[in-house]
Amino acid sequence: VFDFHAITFFVPLFFTAWYFFVEERWQLSALFFILAVLTKETAAIAVGVSMFVIAWMRWRAGRRYAWHITAGVCAGIYVFLTLSWFMPAMGSGFLFSERYKELGGSLPDILTTIATDPLRTLSVMVTGEKFWYVTILLLPVLFSPLFAGAAALLFFPGLFQNLLSSYGPQVTSMYQYDALLLP
Repeated sequence: VFDFHAITFFVPLFFTAWYFFVEERWQLSALFFILAVLTKETAAIAVGVSMFVIAWMRWRAGRRYAWHITAGVCAGIYVFLTLSWFMPAMGSGFLFSERYKELGGSLPDILTTIATDPLRTLSVMVTGEKFWYVTILLLPVLFSPLFAGAAALLFFPGLFQNLLSSYGPQVTSMYQYDALLLP
């Protein structure tokens, strides 16, 4: 099949994982979170953030949450290793560095720029084209993800990833890049 992207499976897998979490069926929840992570190298960011949100929810309810913190940290390690070691071993360098070239030429450079040069990072994220992209995404739902409390944290990793990109299709809301925004 031409131009098929496994990330299209992320949303149903992610929502199924959350369903099993709400039903307190932990093994099935973990299985579906793992399957969701396997759909794309950066899907683990959304899963990791969701683990921290779950930990926060459980902490507020006075319930155990250490497993969720551990899973969130593991998701972060998975993303880092995948982007900085596994993927470059399969090709030449950080495979998506051209999409983030305004921020640096390698994953460490990009992360360093994000952490140390907020004005440069904002200049990449805040453009007319990207403002229109966010408006098209949020207007149909009356900007409600911005007011969703802790659940809004699930929306921001994918949005942040897309807004940092200089790759046109990633900020048009017409391609698979928005799948990470749906949770």
